[in-house]
Amino acid sequence: MMGQIDGPITLERDTALSGEVSGSVVVTAGISLELYGRVVGDLVVEPGGAAVVHGVVTGAVVNRGAYVRVLGSVGRIADEAGQPTILGSHAVVGP
Repeated sequence: MMGQIDGPITLERDTALSGEVSGSVVVTAGISLELYGRVVGDLVVEPGGAAVVHGVVTGAVVNRGAYVRVLGSVGRIADEAGQPTILGSHAVVGP
């Protein structure tokens, strides 16, 4: 996905996103996201989903028990289940 996308959106297939989403993005079970662009809102990753953030999430990354790795910049991290979010050595959390 590229360009400007009005959200919120729920991903229904594996996605590499290099554009900008205005609104929340939800990654459901069995789906993976490679984020190279920007989410102006929250990124919610449901159990069984997967996300790698190379780009920017202005809101929270909400991990509900999925594989989530942050290599870019996020507003905050909310781990809501047993699997913690993995932070890369150059990841930025906070404003």
